[in-house]
Amino acid sequence: NARLWAPAAARETRPPLLCLHQNPRSGRDFARIAPWLATDRLVCALDTPGCGDSDPPPGPASIEELAGALGEALQ
Repeated sequence: NARLWAPAAARETRPPLLCLHQNPRSGRDFARIAPWLATDRLVCALDTPGCGDSDPPPGPASIEELAGALGEALQ
């Protein structure tokens, strides 16, 4: 699951910002600060598998599997 905040298209002047939460938290942790960060860039806060609103993995996920899931989400 991803939460996105974006400025008006004409004001997007800086690179996108990816916000990663601590485990077992959620991308919701960034809901208060993200609008302030998104005045001139896209801000994305992802939920890692099994956290927040994301589906749980079939078993305990390794760091490599978590990284792969984040890579897929970014594409």
